[in-house]
Amino acid sequence: MLAALTFQFYRFRFQFRAGGMLYFPPYKSGNIVRGAFGSIFRKLVCIPSCRDAKTCDMRTTCPYARVFEPQAARGEGPSGLADWPRPFVFRASHLDGSTVREGDAFHFDAYIFDVRDPALAYFVLSFVQLAREGLGPGRGRAELAAVDQLNLDGVTVAPIYDGERFQMRELGAPSISSHERSA
Repeated sequence: MLAALTFQFYRFRFQFRAGGMLYFPPYKSGNIVRGAFGSIFRKLVCIPSCRDAKTCDMRTTCPYARVFEPQAARGEGPSGLADWPRPFVFRASHLDGSTVREGDAFHFDAYIFDVRDPALAYFVLSFVQLAREGLGPGRGRAELAAVDQLNLDGVTVAPIYDGERFQMRELGAPSISSHERSA
């Protein structure tokens, strides 16, 4: 028997211009992007007295805890899911093993699975700051040049950020993916 599985998500392309040389070691670009994002995101939104998002008194209203360290209510969940998966994925494998020279453009995509509240502004603000502070082993600087919402085919649906200001009013409809498998 075949069953259709569908899920919704947003796909965004974060486009940068290198301000210096950046290097992405083989097989580590996604980890570099995710780790740097988490570090900057935490600095931007967490209160100074927060030592650990899991025990923070502000956890229930903290965007960092919700997006980067999601947790089941009361820490209880099915086997292996006391800590829920992050509601996003970065796709940057095309950068693996590459060197981006000053002035060159590069990008990666972010898939955000929380369609009710994708926290997109936090992603954009974090990457604006991250680009200023530097990315990768050499901490090469860059500039966030644009963010666009893409459809499943990678075609721009709507501009989100133009390098200086947000362009969006409301997000376009989320993408829907359907896969069939044996039940």
